[in-house]
Amino acid sequence: MGQRKDVASAMTPRIGEGSSAGRKRLPLRLSGAGWRQAAFGFSVFVLGGAAAMLTSRFPVGFSYDSAGPRLFPGLVAAGLMLSGLCAVTDAVTSPASQDDEEYDLLPVALIAGTLLVQIFILKWAGWPPTAAMVFAVTAWVMGSRNLLRDLAIGLGFGIVTLLVFNVGLGLNLPLGVIAGLFPAG
Repeated sequence: MGQRKDVASAMTPRIGEGSSAGRKRLPLRLSGAGWRQAAFGFSVFVLGGAAAMLTSRFPVGFSYDSAGPRLFPGLVAAGLMLSGLCAVTDAVTSPASQDDEEYDLLPVALIAGTLLVQIFILKWAGWPPTAAMVFAVTAWVMGSRNLLRDLAIGLGFGIVTLLVFNVGLGLNLPLGVIAGLFPAG
């Protein structure tokens, strides 16, 4: 009888044995960096879902349009959702590291803050000055310490992109304070 008990217990599958013996186990607990990555990935996925929902509300283009107004926002939404899903999957399946890396969030905050300022002053200031501001702040964050040169380069890029969009493509970027320099019409 004792022998039968041993045979029965030997045949009873245990956790981690049997058909799943060669599989990698998912960690039950995420490290601090893992939680942050999973939360970031989930946030990006939700942002992509919201973009997809808003894109579905766009009017359908004409029947002769090969790429209607939904195509590119839909591609961006799908890319966001796929990226978020990949980030969550990586956070869950990666082994937890003992040493959590510290990240310097000041450069990200400075660039994000500058972009927010650009959004709020774009109509008033116009495209070239705000493009120069974003370029100069980004260059400073990346290590450049020549503010006048960076502002000049940013202003040059801003004027070139303004001309390409306004004159070449017929898509008007805001002129703002420099509107008097361009003839009306």
